[in-house]
Amino acid sequence: MKKLFGAILLAAGLTFPSQAAVNIVVDGSTEYYDFDGEQTGNDIPKNWFESKLLAAGYDNLVQGATLETTSAGTFHFYLLGAESAYRNSFSVNGGLLFQENLGQSNVAWQGWTNTWLGSFGVGAATALNGSIFQFDSVQGVKNIGLGAQEFGIYHVGGVNDLNGHTNLIFAFDDNGADVDDNHDDLVILAKFIAAVPEPATWLMMIMGFGLVGIAARRRERTSVSVA
Repeated sequence: MKKLFGAILLAAGLTFPSQAAVNIVVDGSTEYYDFDGEQTGNDIPKNWFESKLLAAGYDNLVQGATLETTSAGTFHFYLLGAESAYRNSFSVNGGLLFQENLGQSNVAWQGWTNTWLGSFGVGAATALNGSIFQFDSVQGVKNIGLGAQEFGIYHVGGVNDLNGHTNLIFAFDDNGADVDDNHDDLVILAKFIAAVPEPATWLMMIMGFGLVGIAARRRERTSVSVA
């Protein structure tokens, strides 16, 4: 029985990779906010999309943080909306995914996954910082990447629940740090999805199930012999 149990555990380890997720990485310059002030004492200033974010549980905001992925996967980006008098944009790894039209001041709420902008894949556990994800503004602050105070990240859970996320909201404050801090001038949903297993992984899965089968047959034979 112990051998069979051990084979099952081994097969499980071969078969199921760790869940892909994103961790929020903070340092001494990171600022924490929430919508009601109960957790941090720092209320998020009025956000144009506050009711939508709260209804979905995104009641925590960090500024000046970076990210790390726990394994290979793909980010999918969706436009949620924008409240700005400026012409703002969002880029990934140097490629422009979205820019407000000339003369466009606001973008109404788009729905959670109605407006797909593009995707970006990582091949393994990866530290993400700097300009890999970047906001920019024609009239406002420029070249705002991960780690900048103007790059806000909304997340669910408590203020200290920084690990294990698959959905995050990237939010831009185009006026500069500590001017209004409302982070609603361009709002992007980032969904992180685990990578599809490679052929070698499928082979390991088959081998894992095979080990379970072999162990079960050996146990059955041993039981018959004893009887």
